[in-house]
Amino acid sequence: MKTHFFRIASAAALALTLSSCDGSNDVFSTHQATGSCLFTTTDGYDYCEDFLGTEYNQSIAQNTCRTGNGTWSLDACPAQGAIAVCAVPLGGETRNFQYTYSVASGGSAGADLTLKTETHCGLAGGTFTAR
Repeated sequence: MKTHFFRIASAAALALTLSSCDGSNDVFSTHQATGSCLFTTTDGYDYCEDFLGTEYNQSIAQNTCRTGNGTWSLDACPAQGAIAVCAVPLGGETRNFQYTYSVASGGSAGADLTLKTETHCGLAGGTFTAR
């Protein structure tokens, strides 16, 4: 869990340093993902992070992914097989991202896994939606 918190804190800190806060709380407009990053865990779930804010560019998103030891993709996170989604607004349309949670290879879905992903989302300051 410590590693997950570090990844969340790193992504949030990077996003907060990219621009000043505009006071907007709009969660996720129609912006396309700049790319995505898949993180694997030992907690029974994996999570994919979409970089959705207008201030993210591919270089920044790739660097954030590499720093967190994730696997970069130019595509958005896959929705198929998702067990939950976490929307994290850090500055309206300019700085936001979304986690898509899925069951890790060898893992199994259930209430315990949902609680773990909901906790992860809460640490990031996001809004959790089970699928």
